[in-house]
Amino acid sequence: MNENSITKNIPYLTHYDTMQDYIKAENKVWYGANKYDLINFYKINRYQSAGDTVGSTGTTWDFYRVINANSTYKLPIQHFPISDMITKTMVNLVFAEKPEITIDTGNKRQDKKINDLISYIYDKNKFNIMLQNSAEMKSYSGAVGFKLILDPDFSNTPIIVAYPDEDIILTYKYGRIIEIGFKDSYKLDEDTYICVSSYGMGEIYYTLYKNKVCQDNIVPIDTIPETAGLENIIIYDADGITRSKQLMAVYIPNKTKSISDYSGCVDDFQAIDEIYSNMINYIRKSKVKTYFPENLCYKDEKGNAIIPNDYDTDNTILYDTNPTDLKQEAKRDVIDIQNTITGYITSFNEVLTNCLRTTGLSSASLGFDDGGANSSGEALSIREKVSMRTRSAMIHIWDEGLSELTKLILEYNECVPIYGGLIFPNYNDAKINVAFAEYESPTFDGLVTSLGAALNNKLIDQETALKQLWGKDLTEEQLADMNAKINNVTVEKEEQPEDISTDDDDDDDDDSNGEE
Repeated sequence: MNENSITKNIPYLTHYDTMQDYIKAENKVWYGANKYDLINFYKINRYQSAGDTVGSTGTTWDFYRVINANSTYKLPIQHFPISDMITKTMVNLVFAEKPEITIDTGNKRQDKKINDLISYIYDKNKFNIMLQNSAEMKSYSGAVGFKLILDPDFSNTPIIVAYPDEDIILTYKYGRIIEIGFKDSYKLDEDTYICVSSYGMGEIYYTLYKNKVCQDNIVPIDTIPETAGLENIIIYDADGITRSKQLMAVYIPNKTKSISDYSGCVDDFQAIDEIYSNMINYIRKSKVKTYFPENLCYKDEKGNAIIPNDYDTDNTILYDTNPTDLKQEAKRDVIDIQNTITGYITSFNEVLTNCLRTTGLSSASLGFDDGGANSSGEALSIREKVSMRTRSAMIHIWDEGLSELTKLILEYNECVPIYGGLIFPNYNDAKINVAFAEYESPTFDGLVTSLGAALNNKLIDQETALKQLWGKDLTEEQLADMNAKINNVTVEKEEQPEDISTDDDDDDDDDSNGEE
């Protein structure tokens, strides 16, 4: 066991070798947002002190363990999906819309082909859905890794597969990642096999383990049909001789470190569920009850009182002790629920606020906002400043990761197979631009106002302002016509020759800054 191993000197767990493994599994089950999975997880994985006897319930410190450890505690569990809301919000901060990725090599005609190609490859991999899913993985697990697969029998372009941090093994040297291992599990009979695809610097190799990833459990790669035929690969530079020093996969950490957005929040998650469960349970038990004398009820054939259906079970029969002298009337309990549950609501909001503060989100981003439905856009922006700082840090990391992924995709797509390996082209000099959509799109009136101010202050020209305002709706020709009308200028359209050659051999060198 490594330095993270759980020893007898501290509380230990029943199913995980290290505290780090346990935390990753715990985060994943909170991400699932299913109360039955949460109940089962904490039932199986209880803390136990070193002195506990076998079969003891151990020390129970929090809501879900109390529920599982003490069968006499009958509080119904109500799960409030704050973890799911946090993850969805983190995703929407960056990927509410698909980012635009463009490549600039300095050769205009080549750039058009490359950009069309990368757009095609991303579309084949369902880019928007892939980003949404991978961003969720990164949020709950602490990181996401992308490996690329070449399988001509399945696809004519590279296949992109995303993995959460719990399915990734990293190897470091001098503090830098030199290898990314991706774990895939397979069941055969009663055994589980884990294939680790290791994407290193200039190499890809595969290792198969039985039941657990450790040196003693390595088995031949062809032990199971799913991995039979996998062969190790060496990657060479464009000269076909020098082994590449490039990392063959991409690893994108969450924020600035590989930590989950749930880090430091699990106790708050449990507190929120406890408060929520107690509040709902109190409301459920605080229904108004009606009391009325027995002789007001209809009787069945045996003379027993029949409780009116309209009242159902929220009624209590007062047995008739003096039917002739008592005035017969029904009475109801008066219960002031609103004032009683105020404490629950206050506690809930305080824990929720603390939880969101820990994640780096403002309550307004999740829809918990006390500003009212008529709050101005400026007021909402002020309340979301915390989230905007988080978004800025996330975009910086995603920008770098998606740029590296795009470059690798181009190299994988154009690689040349040789015996025992692949020759990769060199795209190190290509400039890759990732344009992220605005978190909140400005209104038309707001855009007109801001562009008008920029024009008056000579910060932009009229043509640029029109493109900003109408660029997504009008063609270049329509924009030129609009610009001309505003300036009272007649645009003369050049007549194009009937036959325009598109052969690359006829290109002028003026179209590019370099050779194709």
